[in-house]
Amino acid sequence: MSLPEASPLRWNPGEHVEIIDEGGAKTLWSVQERADRGWKLKETATGKVLPFSDVMIELLGFDSRLHHYPANAALVSERQMDLMVTPRAFWPARVELVVDVKLAYCRFVDERLGKGRTKEEICRAAVVPASREGGTTGIDQADQASLGRVGDDGVPIEGATERSVHSANYRGWRKRLRKIEIVEDAKRTSRALPETAPEDPDEDDDTYYDFKKMPWFLRPPHWRTVSDWHELWLRTNRSEGILQPDDKHKGNRTKRVHALVTTKEGAQDIYEVMGEFLGKLNVNKKRVSVGQVWDAIKLQHPEFESYFTTAKPLGRLLEKLYPESYERQKRQYGAWTAKNNHRVSQAHPDPEYVMDEVEIDHCLADIIVRDENGDILGRPWITVVLDRCSRMIVGMHVSFEVPGYAAVQRCLMHAFWPKDLRRWKPGHPEFDPERELLHTWPCHGIPEVIYTDRGKEFLSIPLDRVGWSLRIRILPLPARSPHLKGKIERFFGTMHAKVYSYEEGKTFSSYVQRHEYDSYKESKLTLRDLKWKLLKWVVDDYHPSLHDGLSGIPLVVWHEKAAQKFVQPAPDARYKHSMLGKAYLVPIGRDGISVEGLLFTGPQLQRLQNIHGPGHLYHASADPFDAGQIWLFPPGARQPVVIPAKHPRLCVGVSFRHAVQARRQARKRYGRKVTPEQVAELMLESERRADERLAGKKRKGGAAPEARFRLANGEFLTPVAGDSGVVARLPDAAPEPEAPAAIEVRDPPTPQMEAPEIVQPVPNVAADYKETVMRRVREKAAMRASAS
Repeated sequence: MSLPEASPLRWNPGEHVEIIDEGGAKTLWSVQERADRGWKLKETATGKVLPFSDVMIELLGFDSRLHHYPANAALVSERQMDLMVTPRAFWPARVELVVDVKLAYCRFVDERLGKGRTKEEICRAAVVPASREGGTTGIDQADQASLGRVGDDGVPIEGATERSVHSANYRGWRKRLRKIEIVEDAKRTSRALPETAPEDPDEDDDTYYDFKKMPWFLRPPHWRTVSDWHELWLRTNRSEGILQPDDKHKGNRTKRVHALVTTKEGAQDIYEVMGEFLGKLNVNKKRVSVGQVWDAIKLQHPEFESYFTTAKPLGRLLEKLYPESYERQKRQYGAWTAKNNHRVSQAHPDPEYVMDEVEIDHCLADIIVRDENGDILGRPWITVVLDRCSRMIVGMHVSFEVPGYAAVQRCLMHAFWPKDLRRWKPGHPEFDPERELLHTWPCHGIPEVIYTDRGKEFLSIPLDRVGWSLRIRILPLPARSPHLKGKIERFFGTMHAKVYSYEEGKTFSSYVQRHEYDSYKESKLTLRDLKWKLLKWVVDDYHPSLHDGLSGIPLVVWHEKAAQKFVQPAPDARYKHSMLGKAYLVPIGRDGISVEGLLFTGPQLQRLQNIHGPGHLYHASADPFDAGQIWLFPPGARQPVVIPAKHPRLCVGVSFRHAVQARRQARKRYGRKVTPEQVAELMLESERRADERLAGKKRKGGAAPEARFRLANGEFLTPVAGDSGVVARLPDAAPEPEAPAAIEVRDPPTPQMEAPEIVQPVPNVAADYKETVMRRVREKAAMRASAS
């Protein structure tokens, strides 16, 4: 005896099967009859009949290439077919209750058919209304006889004592509906579910059996309706899905009013006029409500009131003309708002190795800090570079420098070169036992990609130059899309919660949460203490702790990934300021090189002028926090040439912003031609005013501009390769250097630059980068000319 290789399926003739071939083409087959260990199927398009074995049907099911529809396509509409294939798990709670109500009637009729009673009698018996007496109150003798419960003589028939479907299930259905209404009301009002459900009215109440106030599916249906439900249920092989209510396709959906309205353009259809009003007032930036649009229509066309009494037809026309929510919001609020509201974020996979991708951004600290004298400064800015692979903090800069390239430069320096933590380790001369770091900060190197937002400092030429010279891809993300660099945004939130939450002087996230708390008055933390707390938290708390999003420890992940792929080291640290300085394209003039109104001169300039001629543009680099010198990159040179400032006493250790501001103030007071003594006088005067502002006891609020002016904002969070980031200023009595004498240069056959021996070559800017910068300069000049 041979056993079957697959289990036979219970199909019925008239049902349909959809089969998908290997190419993806779909064909519909109807079930004919049972064949030898299989079924005979007839293709509806061609009419050919083919046998399908149980094994073949099972294999098609394994590959999801066979879909069974337990219905006759000739007797069931396409909409009903869609209802049948919808899984019960996707039904709303109210729809599921409606299906269970209909299913109870269908099963009642199905169990009693063929037992000596007609279908009409069974359907009538199923719909007897519920009552306190069990479903027989209010039914006269004729109805009792029609139900088969009593004979013509009024004597009850033996065995005809079953309760109706409505009488047996009404109380349970009503309790389910009450729970569904509570949940729907909570969702609609955005409120929490009540702890205890409201009690249902007592059955002795007259309203309990008032079916007119109940939904239609809790009312006793007509016996013919029950018969139709049962017939449709049998026709679809007892499918529950066919009993779902198809309310969205009910009703008259054609134009109910056919009238013409006289307008300026002539006679127009009434619906066209309504659509024009919606387009002018509602579906645009005005966003006038539908009710107000209806009032405007009636004011201009009073005859509309004879066709419509409410604004509901206008609302239905709006949904018909603009069915997509995205299109409506795009017209009303703009493309960006519509895109953001309908956005579905796609998960971006994390990079496989460390320093493959990093994110950089600024944030304003939610805390007020003071200086060492106890004077209020304000809220400092924090710039952070975060590694996407390990979530490690690669670099950080804390200062009162507003977001700009100066803060970005210091943060990138801190990220690219090794960090010196010996000061916070035992054995260092300046070691403080109360400020000891227990872990290391191993992050440094050159990343492959830097993700930024679209701030000016991230779209600037200096940052492009850094990318060109160090072969880093600078990738600005779309505007107003902080979710695309959510890792660093999440870090800022964690930092604010872990570092500032327990400190006096915190500003909270908004003034609403702050209430009457005076952050300036309560502040006690100094800027130095804040830097230490950030350093301690990052090194000894954030790095060695479990990260939920990473499902690991950042410090451990960094070492594991760095061992798999080595990190690209940064060039020689001696050239970090020249490589990451602010870039300029400058010529050599008679007085030297002018950068932002400051003069720089030296004996090397004469030789460069003789070699390349007047008017030649050179690449120059300057440290934003030290106007005492610039670095010049002559063509073909292997290292930059240092050009000192013409007036070192005014520029060394002074930021470009400070020096330029003092020079502008001197010109306003003394005229266009000013002497170094006049600029020094204005610089000392501005510093004195800033000190008075900082020490002022009657002032309210912070002094962030003065803190930016007076503090050493270029100082690194930790020393980088022995450099603290601060350049000491020259004493006021330092003599001015004499102007360099003219150097007689003979034209050599092959000009050579005199330069000391280089320990490590420094990457220079590519030639095509110069062309790119010049093209940008010409484009901006053309735009200014066209605008004027």
